[in-house]
Amino acid sequence: MSPEYPKKAPFKKFSLSEDDWGVQLRPIRLLDVQANTQEYAHMLARLEVNWKRARTEARLLENKSMSMRILNAETANPTATAIVTFEGPPQSPYRTGIFQLRVLYGPNYPRMPMEVNFLTKIYHPNVDHTGKVCLDLLGKYWVPAWSTEKVVLCIMALLSDPCPEDALVPEIVSTYLQDRELYGQNAAMYTEKYATLDAALGRMSMACE
Repeated sequence: MSPEYPKKAPFKKFSLSEDDWGVQLRPIRLLDVQANTQEYAHMLARLEVNWKRARTEARLLENKSMSMRILNAETANPTATAIVTFEGPPQSPYRTGIFQLRVLYGPNYPRMPMEVNFLTKIYHPNVDHTGKVCLDLLGKYWVPAWSTEKVVLCIMALLSDPCPEDALVPEIVSTYLQDRELYGQNAAMYTEKYATLDAALGRMSMACE
């Protein structure tokens, strides 16, 4: 017999207007804005279309809720790699953490979706041990009008409201369905251990070497 999944809550359960949300990101945002400006502003005239789109999206993410740093510029074979950093959504067991995603924009972006993987270790039924995240938006439902910001907001919504029917980690989804309190404790424990500001800054330094 297949398991019965709880009725899905509205898509966005969390509020982005809490006064203290995003404060931890301030040092990372400042560094990201500086890096994006210094290293890539002079290359705009000769960047391919997908790079120009990535630059635009980096500027759009220079706000309270998230930040994005472009890591390299491959103009001969246009691929764009970036790290996106965001705070865990309020009203979730991830709320105290800072999480990072590696985003790869291929030469067909934005006609085709970017590739997204978690760099931060996280306890979640829709994210496996390699950082792969199960998100329909990055597959058959992708449309070119969508952006990195849209993807990150959807991932935040997924952290607040996991999707059991698309689980990648059976033991975690089992805990989520059978013991929500234990699930929250495990998620909070992983967040406290792995999703720290020091870990995020260290990861960024290693990626930029």
